[in-house]
Amino acid sequence: MKTLVIIHAALCLGLIFAIVLFYSLVQAFSTQMDASDPLTYGVPIAAILGYFGSKFFFRKQVESISKDDALKTKFSKYQTASIIQYGLLEAPAFLGILAYYLTANALFLVISVTLTLYIMSLRPSKEKFTKVIPLDGGERRNLDEI
Repeated sequence: MKTLVIIHAALCLGLIFAIVLFYSLVQAFSTQMDASDPLTYGVPIAAILGYFGSKFFFRKQVESISKDDALKTKFSKYQTASIIQYGLLEAPAFLGILAYYLTANALFLVISVTLTLYIMSLRPSKEKFTKVIPLDGGERRNLDEI
């Protein structure tokens, strides 16, 4: 679990650092929408696809975990599903940060901040793991092993 928490923290800190860095470089906001700019449509679509895609792939990966799997196997599959979920959210967040840097459009920064806050809300914990993964009594007692 510590490894997953560290990966999650690194991804969140990377996004926060990028947001602060590019905001400090641009230091401007534009609320004008340029209909001819493909980023105007691409970033929101990427964010929506990232959000729903991450939920879909995470759910599919978790549903593939069998009750008969060993606890370490269950956690390994959960960890893989979580990392994929974070990646599917982080990519459009970075796209939004880059789009903000290129255009100074506040919409892109807002999308990136929102995705970052959502990723932060997905912080892994043993409680979340036990809610999502089917565990028997013995496995619940052995959660400290992971």
